[in-house]
Amino acid sequence: MNTFKEKLLKYYNMSEEQYLLFCKDVSYSDLKDSSNYRDIDKCVNFIKNCVEQKKKILIYGDYDCDGIMSTSILYLSIKTNDYTPGFYIPFRESDGYGLTKNNIDRFKNLGYEVLILIDNGITLNDEVEYAKSLGLSVIIMDHHTVQESVPNADYILHPTYSSFSNINMCAGSVAFYFSVAYLGLIDDYLLTLSMISTISDLMELNDQNRVLVKLGLKILNKNKYPNIIKLLDHTELEITEEDVSMSIAPKVNAIGRIINDNKLFNIVRYFININDYEFINKTSTWICDTNNYRKELVKTLCSSHQNIDENEHSIIIFDEDMKEGLVGLLAARFMEQYQKPTVVLTSSQEDPSIYKGSIRSKDGFDVNIILSSLSDILASYGGHQNAGGLSFKKENYELFKEKFENAAKKHPFTAENKEYINISLTDINNENYKIIQTLAPFGQGFSKPEFVLKDIATSFLTTTKDNKHIIARLNPTSSLIYFNYDRSLFNEKKIDLYGTFRPNCFKGFYTMQFIIFGFHN
Repeated sequence: MNTFKEKLLKYYNMSEEQYLLFCKDVSYSDLKDSSNYRDIDKCVNFIKNCVEQKKKILIYGDYDCDGIMSTSILYLSIKTNDYTPGFYIPFRESDGYGLTKNNIDRFKNLGYEVLILIDNGITLNDEVEYAKSLGLSVIIMDHHTVQESVPNADYILHPTYSSFSNINMCAGSVAFYFSVAYLGLIDDYLLTLSMISTISDLMELNDQNRVLVKLGLKILNKNKYPNIIKLLDHTELEITEEDVSMSIAPKVNAIGRIINDNKLFNIVRYFININDYEFINKTSTWICDTNNYRKELVKTLCSSHQNIDENEHSIIIFDEDMKEGLVGLLAARFMEQYQKPTVVLTSSQEDPSIYKGSIRSKDGFDVNIILSSLSDILASYGGHQNAGGLSFKKENYELFKEKFENAAKKHPFTAENKEYINISLTDINNENYKIIQTLAPFGQGFSKPEFVLKDIATSFLTTTKDNKHIIARLNPTSSLIYFNYDRSLFNEKKIDLYGTFRPNCFKGFYTMQFIIFGFHN
């Protein structure tokens, strides 16, 4: 009989030698030399000269978690006792994504001489040209898909375009490697922010992305930065990549989705004022409250939405009055519900004749490729493989619907062929969880292992008093948990349960839980 570890290695098709290499500890020496970024030294020298000459520099970021982290990294890298750069986070509803000509005029009038575009810019050819025509210097630090022609910026730092990486890396990583070159050292806090960026932007956990996440989590568990810890849902267990993706990132993202006034900038201040504990305490409460409000809005919209245009191969949902910051979340929810490529649309605040929206998909339907194929009827578009944003004239709705449906028909989701590790009830323990965690971090391109418990008697399972959940205690230190369980489960005598391990701590007492996400008779 195979041991738990042997089953795990077979699941990942990994030999013992590969396992030992894969699980080795990481250190600063595993970080790639920042000089591998083409022109990074020239870019550093240029910015240092601008600082010495007291030229006004503006860091122009983005409203998602990656944009917030990367803006914060650049700000803390450039700021000194006698020099402070400016920063700006665009408002999702009134500014939209990326730099606008109106904002260029505004920054020029405020006396800014240098614009650093972080987490945007690589597709903004016209805007960069306009900024330069006004005498502004422009530096782009981005990671989005490079088009046929790139903007005429003074310097561009981009993971693949700058020949640093063979796989995509987030804007937070670009900012971090810039900080290493600029400061001449590795700053633990800035590396931690880069780790949060990498996880939040769903980067493939391979190569340098894996090093950044593994090293960043190690540093965070050691240093426990108060502003980051305040955003966690627990404080007693080891901080994992799941805590970042499920707790920290959604809270940071909620601010850009909900807030459309100057309070938006407090989310950057939260990550740059790391020693202002009064501000941290006050602002962390605001961040968490905003996220709770966001969750309630999404819940209400999902349960009450009627304007669903369901086609054979795709879903389109429209709501004239929906907040633009929520369209992506709803698209993801309905995509999972209907298992079809999904677009959620709302009216543009700047131009009522325009629909703006978000698209969500799964493997097989590449959003970047599909949006490019629809470019003739789109006013704007961009994104990643499974998610993107778009806008088009409302008069083109029927044409968009037809073309989107045809694209979904030609590019169906790739069927998931999931594998599960067959375990017994006695395998659910802390020792085996520790073996799983030696392979962490898990994420894009390296999924967390999933398990199956076969032939479990339903008579063994007990429900909570409100009959909403199942909690079956196996022994004093382990249990089965099935939240909002499917009632049909008790129609069977024996079932297979599918799930994953999760540690729990309550009043200082640690237990191991097997979280069930489904069953089969």
